[in-house]
Amino acid sequence: GRGGTVRHPAALLSTSPLSGATGAVLDPIVSLRVKLRVPPGVTARVSFTTVVAENEDGIRALIEKYHDPQVCSRAFALASTHSEIELRHLAVSREEEARYQRLAGRVIYPDQRLRSLDAILRNRGTPPDLWKFGISGDEPIVLVTVADATEVGLAQELVRGQEYLRARGLVFDLVLLNEVPASYRQDVHEELQRIADAGPSHEWLDRPGGLFLRRAELMTEDDRTLLRAVARAIFEGARGGLEIQLRRPMLPSATPTRIETAPTTPRQSEPAPPQAELVFHNGFGGFTRDGREFHVTARPPAPWSNVVANERFGFIATESGLGNTWSQNSYMNRLTPWNNDPVVDPAGEVIYLRDDESGEFWSATASPAGGAIAYVARFGQGYAAYEHWHRGLHVELTAFVPVNEPVKLMRLRIRNTGAFARQLSAFYYVDWCLSDTRSRAAAHIITSIDTVCGALFARNAFRPIFGGRIAFIDTTAPERTMTGDRSSFVGRNGTLADPLAMEFTHLPGGVGAALDPCGAIQAALTVPANEMVEVTFMLGEGLDEAVARALVARFRQPGVVDAELKRVIDQWDARNSSVQVETPDAALDILVNRWLVYQTLTCRYYARSAFYQSG
Repeated sequence: GRGGTVRHPAALLSTSPLSGATGAVLDPIVSLRVKLRVPPGVTARVSFTTVVAENEDGIRALIEKYHDPQVCSRAFALASTHSEIELRHLAVSREEEARYQRLAGRVIYPDQRLRSLDAILRNRGTPPDLWKFGISGDEPIVLVTVADATEVGLAQELVRGQEYLRARGLVFDLVLLNEVPASYRQDVHEELQRIADAGPSHEWLDRPGGLFLRRAELMTEDDRTLLRAVARAIFEGARGGLEIQLRRPMLPSATPTRIETAPTTPRQSEPAPPQAELVFHNGFGGFTRDGREFHVTARPPAPWSNVVANERFGFIATESGLGNTWSQNSYMNRLTPWNNDPVVDPAGEVIYLRDDESGEFWSATASPAGGAIAYVARFGQGYAAYEHWHRGLHVELTAFVPVNEPVKLMRLRIRNTGAFARQLSAFYYVDWCLSDTRSRAAAHIITSIDTVCGALFARNAFRPIFGGRIAFIDTTAPERTMTGDRSSFVGRNGTLADPLAMEFTHLPGGVGAALDPCGAIQAALTVPANEMVEVTFMLGEGLDEAVARALVARFRQPGVVDAELKRVIDQWDARNSSVQVETPDAALDILVNRWLVYQTLTCRYYARSAFYQSG
């Protein structure tokens, strides 16, 4: 369902048959529903089968074959038998198989306990620096270090583990690094070479997804640091066998204080924000009479976006949320992830509000935690605004990019219409990307809280272009807490619709290397009765730390944010007023006089990016 997730699919909210839609659909899936009646004491079995064939006749034959429940049961039995035969062929026991499965998890999802934090912090190398060792850097890297003849057994374990996982489709580069100094006797290197030459691994020597035997003494200190920094997992011979290293204890971490909540007072449903008089309303929204804004008043069937950009920096907003942000290049240097999922429209940046007395929280935009709140998204030239009422609070969020600066400013205004002061927390959260895709870059992103300006910095030095640049988030609120650790904010198996951080009084402050990186900042706010407070969050990027600090200092100053928003609006007014038309078609007038020039410049010329296609 539009705006839904696989955790809460719309199809499960109804007992009606599925739609049966096929053909050239916008977002193709396969979904089957079977109704079962299970009498007491009876077991019901149903099989879902996915088949592939060269042509439709082959598909039909396989479907007919697997309609027989006995055939499905036999397929499971044969698969188990085949697995046993394969394990015997690889000389892998069931205990080793379980161990290699855990190894696979560390390759796919890097574990801080198996990485070198010091090497990541010191590394200044990039992917091309790996090429001289015959390693492309395109596949995940697992590093095994051997410094003594007694440690060779670990290398043999990892070689067999790689063979097992390769047979199951998991490809990674296994680097055996011989750290024994050269001497007349080459016992250790010869033994490592024998391991590499034995079994199936010899066909994969020095090939992508294969085995690489290298000598540490032939590398510079910087090269060794690079190799340790890029490795998804490092297994050191001195630390014992694979089983011991996979079971390293968790690193200690501080446990934040849980928020103490009081029951909420039942309230009548809040009204939707007052709507301006709109023209050319299409059922989901319409233009204001002067054409300056388009208001989205109901969730459309597909995302409605507004590209906001200057010549060097910008973001894509949708009616659901704050979209993604880039700097310098909308493809190669995305600060937050770009997604073009028209159904879910996942959030890479979120602003949350929490009532610190009741513990209730919600998002300032419809996604991801808006629930049943009625939102209005207002898109203008150079900005995107979101407005709603909730529990006596009128909330308005305005996001824009200054005329020249590489920063995204998000001004949050909260008006308390009640008779008592409200204690609130406002959170700004970003998924760092700092590359073209988050999955490629996340393992190399380092977060820190700058000791000079107090902003949260993030950098990804492991890239040939933009590697020295510093991304940052900050707020104008003086009372704040931060974290750069996604696991502490979202929580294990958590979601942005219900993040773990909302349960605690403050963010834990975890930053550094080898984390699942994010940027999150919490601002403490007191909103007196019948008054309004304003706080601004910012996301930007500087050429280096000094430039980032200067940007933070500039936009913390009182009045600067409002002045910059006025400059943006005035700039687009001036551009649009240079050519005006008046025709018998009022809709054409609005498009030509207010929107076509704006959309062409921001989307096609400045950003070179949009919702469905980027870069």
